[in-house]
Amino acid sequence: MIDELAPGVSRVSRRDPSGWSVDMIVARLDDGALVFSPTWVGDATAQVVERLGAPRVLVSPNHFHHLSLPRYRARWPEATAIASDGARPRLLAKGHQGVRALDEVSLPGHVRLLPARGTKTGETWLAVDDTLVVCDSFFHIAEPVSGVMGVALRALRTAPGLQLGRTFEWLAVADRATYRAWALETLARERPKVIAFSHGAPLRDADGWKRCSELVERHLG
Repeated sequence: MIDELAPGVSRVSRRDPSGWSVDMIVARLDDGALVFSPTWVGDATAQVVERLGAPRVLVSPNHFHHLSLPRYRARWPEATAIASDGARPRLLAKGHQGVRALDEVSLPGHVRLLPARGTKTGETWLAVDDTLVVCDSFFHIAEPVSGVMGVALRALRTAPGLQLGRTFEWLAVADRATYRAWALETLARERPKVIAFSHGAPLRDADGWKRCSELVERHLG
């Protein structure tokens, strides 16, 4: 259930029978942990998360990733829930009161939140040293997918392998040119050694950012 991506950065995953995975990233802070895309993965969720650090910051990385947020806020009421300016209006409409802006929390210099320009979902990436977390911007379902869900995932270009999904292209991108420029610039600047996803296995490849850049150019050019 826990996969260490880098020192102080872990992935907690739930895999569905279809092969689809739902993943969150926990980054250790000096006084607790930042939880990126809080996800309730089962009965042992609280114990698993506490092993990695008591949540101090809860990040909803876009306006779709919020379903488990109430459980996290109830379990750890001292944690601060944050989201980008683009995500907060829908989160508020869904009943999430008091979700604050990304810059309203203090983070160590090696932990950075990167709000994507040109999106309508408020997509936000997370950079921790040489690890980059890209939420729904890309998918990396490494295992075979099956059943009706598998058919849908393949049709929507969400699986298998590294993909820029049609759902992201259709539902998340507001301005293709703006997002394309931002994504290419950010990937080239960060040059991560590990890329993690909200759905899929981590990509441990120093050239993985180039593969992501090629998908952006191919599908959003």
